[in-house]
Amino acid sequence: VDLKRSTPMEFNFITLFILVFVEVFTFNLWDLLVIDWLIFNTIQPKFIFLPGTEGMAGYKDYLFHFKGFLVGIVFSLVSALIFSGIALIIVNATR
Repeated sequence: VDLKRSTPMEFNFITLFILVFVEVFTFNLWDLLVIDWLIFNTIQPKFIFLPGTEGMAGYKDYLFHFKGFLVGIVFSLVSALIFSGIALIIVNATR
């Protein structure tokens, strides 16, 4: 909505969908690469372990997090559909 107010560009559903999808997908990608793979699987700070589970093989399971990323892509698509529809209604109502 702020982008619409600051630019003369006309927004349709596809444009809004792409903008919202890129934003939500970027968070999903950040979660996979930085939070899951880098911090959780590679660096492994002590505070992330449940007591008594240090060194278990599951803490190095990159595929588990990748599957979660794939689920996140579906979530990104669905949420982008919903939020772009809401944004389109708001943009059209503020004309």
